[in-house]
Amino acid sequence: MRMYYVYGLVDPVSHLVRYVGLTTRPIEERYRFHCKGWGKESPTAAWVRSLPYPPILVVLEAAEEKPVTLAGRRVVRASDLAETKWIKRFRRTVINKKLRDNCPRAWDQLTNPEGCGI
Repeated sequence: MRMYYVYGLVDPVSHLVRYVGLTTRPIEERYRFHCKGWGKESPTAAWVRSLPYPPILVVLEAAEEKPVTLAGRRVVRASDLAETKWIKRFRRTVINKKLRDNCPRAWDQLTNPEGCGI
């Protein structure tokens, strides 16, 4: 099994989590990618380039990848579920473009789990 990392990029001025990402590569490599401002068309790259200092990297979760079944339905990757959980946690401050589209089934399950009467 391979490891995955869910990480946050924190604004060095406001100290708000502004981006939540997922990688199976070495976390330092992914951080360097963000700090170089690659992906010139992405909101994340534009935000990083606008900062007076590099963003602060925080590892939010690290675990081995495994399949997860939601409510007896389709299997999703544990990493997708974890990333979605953290995007939801910081949804008021992140600039992620994906939000619910990242993993709709996980997003909906985390919002209204079956059996909760909603």
